[in-house]
Amino acid sequence: MSTQKQEERKVDLEKLKKNYEICGEYLKKMDIKDLNEDPENKSYMIPLKFTFNDGFEIKLKTIFRVTDRFLMAKCLLLFYKDITRSIDIDIKLNTLLLRANFDLFDVTFSLDNENNVFVEMDIIPSANYEAFEDELKGLFYGIEFFFNNIMVEVFKEIKRNNTYGRYIT
Repeated sequence: MSTQKQEERKVDLEKLKKNYEICGEYLKKMDIKDLNEDPENKSYMIPLKFTFNDGFEIKLKTIFRVTDRFLMAKCLLLFYKDITRSIDIDIKLNTLLLRANFDLFDVTFSLDNENNVFVEMDIIPSANYEAFEDELKGLFYGIEFFFNNIMVEVFKEIKRNNTYGRYIT
């Protein structure tokens, strides 16, 4: 291992600004309701709605973060603290999430440091609107797959809690 410190990558502020504008244009073009802009942090927040088969609806907090190299979205699906956990449940849930990552196209599940469950997407800013929309459809499909396939296999009673307005980024 080199004794030299690795130089931090410098952020291209011009590209960052441009990418933030591109992400905003794409989200507005999709006519997403309740779009909250945060220019200081170069992010957007939206509540994505998911409706269960019985008509019960929840709102899921989704953050779009922009860098000088990527447009990223993370949708908070489940708070770790909202469910009764055991080692068996953790193993089963994590196994199903990893298998879904392997099997599903354009769907990526992840956990944060607190073991909250997310579905996410990222795309390069030079991609066109149609590619952005396709990636976002993968995020939407991931939400549906999580609640209709993974959660029903792990838990007898699906935890149906809003994540929007509860998570501090």
